[in-house]
Amino acid sequence: WKHWDTMEEATALLKELGAWQQESLITSEELIKKRAEVVASIQFPPRLNKERVRSILQHLIQLHADKLITDEELKQKRTQALTSLYADLSLDRYCVPLPASKQATASFGPSSSNANPNALVQLQTPNTTELDPSVSNKYFSYYADFSHQELMLNDAVRTGTYHQAIMRNAADFQGKVVVDVGAGSGVLAMFAARAGAKKVYAVEASDMAFAAEKLVKQNGLSHVVKVVKGKVEEVDLPEKAEVLVSEPLGFWLLNEQMIQSYIVARDKWLLPGGQMFPCGSKMFCAATYLPEVYSSTEQKSSGWQYKKEFYGLDFSGIEEDVKHQCMSRIIVDQILPHNVVSEVSEKMIDYTTCSVADLNDVKIPFNFTSPEPIMWDSVGVWFDTYFKGSECNPNAQLVCLPTAPHQKLTCWYHSIMLLPERQYTSSFHGFLHFVGNTERTYDVTLYSGTEEKPTKIQTYSFTSPVYRYYDHFNDLVWDPTSSSSNVNPNECAQPLAPPTSSAYGAPIIATPLPSSSGPQQPLPQPQTIEITTPTAADEQNQQASTPSPTLGSMETE
Repeated sequence: WKHWDTMEEATALLKELGAWQQESLITSEELIKKRAEVVASIQFPPRLNKERVRSILQHLIQLHADKLITDEELKQKRTQALTSLYADLSLDRYCVPLPASKQATASFGPSSSNANPNALVQLQTPNTTELDPSVSNKYFSYYADFSHQELMLNDAVRTGTYHQAIMRNAADFQGKVVVDVGAGSGVLAMFAARAGAKKVYAVEASDMAFAAEKLVKQNGLSHVVKVVKGKVEEVDLPEKAEVLVSEPLGFWLLNEQMIQSYIVARDKWLLPGGQMFPCGSKMFCAATYLPEVYSSTEQKSSGWQYKKEFYGLDFSGIEEDVKHQCMSRIIVDQILPHNVVSEVSEKMIDYTTCSVADLNDVKIPFNFTSPEPIMWDSVGVWFDTYFKGSECNPNAQLVCLPTAPHQKLTCWYHSIMLLPERQYTSSFHGFLHFVGNTERTYDVTLYSGTEEKPTKIQTYSFTSPVYRYYDHFNDLVWDPTSSSSNVNPNECAQPLAPPTSSAYGAPIIATPLPSSSGPQQPLPQPQTIEITTPTAADEQNQQASTPSPTLGSMETE
């Protein structure tokens, strides 16, 4: 019962459960348990209009009057419904990383001493091959599609955080020359102009540049914003810039290789000491347990075993090949907090110092230890992106755009890499290796062991991506937290009070940086907040869905 229009069914089921208990068909304990499950499953998608929210509230009041939900549940669901009403104005600016309680030192899987010494060497050379022109043309055509631009604009976390980062640091834009790298609809260029920029060059390679020029004129900013159509690598501008802005982020951060163009623009146009918005990102990975995703992917190859007599031919021999292909594709879908079953590993990428070669060859450590064995079947990947004002800006702010499982869902969702076999282990020591290719994406390999003695577990491809969220879009949970912050985007330039603490701890708001006239302190970094210990019910649910604890073997190459 996760959609607003099924509230009637949820109400009917709760009433039916009450009737069953009165008829002694179920016990009081069973009624309490099932009632709680039904109530907990009621979720609301974002951007509901007032008529739909009104209908939800009426159902909730009736359920409370019939004593089918408690006072606390009524309050919680009312808050969720009202949050959906204002979802377009809701900005999630807070970063509460999942805890990394221990550094893992143990490893599991095949012994690294048996590893092929050439396995990693072949991937250590950065990919310097030119991108496939046909792929680039398709890429730019994709970004010329208005529906895709609207999808990105409507992501309140994405667009709202960029608006906040620029407006909170308006002093860094006032009277400055700014370049918007990959301008799209021109929204960031216009934000920069509104923040007081003297001149903004909006560089856009796709035909969306024509729409951006029209929108700039419509908003009365043509005297500040100049739209330049062309690729960053090929365009010449009449002057250098003091500030760069861009939204170069792809799935799992690196996909599409747009960050490389952002770095090219830095080396080509940014003056020494200039600002970059964003200034860096942090990639995260963790062991995840997604039994439904894993099983449904495995089953995609099962039909081939029945093709032994296919028009007189036997096609069953390629079943394992089909399975390998399905399991080695990166899946884009939602990971919920309870799906993350290990501590989180991370890798910081500093856009102010990294090179294109660095971005073509990225390794993320992936380690965890646990007091007890855990069942896991995949590796989840997501990222945070950071914006910070300059040291000479006395009102500079540090702003974070989070995409973690416990934050509001964004247009980047989360990325999932399935293991060849489910694992039941208490530790893992290894790393993920991302190598850029000519398809504007990456080949990703999961290794156990060390970089000196790696053992390859699986190589993943995004050339034929699996956008699994398409199949259950209405079931996605857009706000997994119990608290929210509803903010008018027009007021984002003002300091904001922190929202109520959620079950994941007190959120961290954008923190003022020290004045350049005073003692210089290190840039404030987001703190690690310990989340609450899973309840007994959570552990029981995981145990119920956990296969027998047999350690699967992994292929050694």
